[in-house]
Amino acid sequence: MTMATRIETHSDTYDGILLGAGHNALVLQAYLGRAGLKTVVLERAARAGGRLATLELHPGFFASPYTDDVAPIPAGLFWSLGL
Repeated sequence: MTMATRIETHSDTYDGILLGAGHNALVLQAYLGRAGLKTVVLERAARAGGRLATLELHPGFFASPYTDDVAPIPAGLFWSLGL
């Protein structure tokens, strides 16, 4: 199966391109944006979040299929991003 997506932007010049929209890439994009850099994230899945994405595993039951494999997010990360 081949997946093709058309990306339309106002500019084709970026300081960085991040492959994958998992939590690490999204945090990196936030930091780079605060530093004044222009980035784009490319994700092949239909939704962002990577291993932190929540899926409907059974009708009405939402959870991450990776909950046993995801380490806790450091509290300092929340503070540094203003969350």
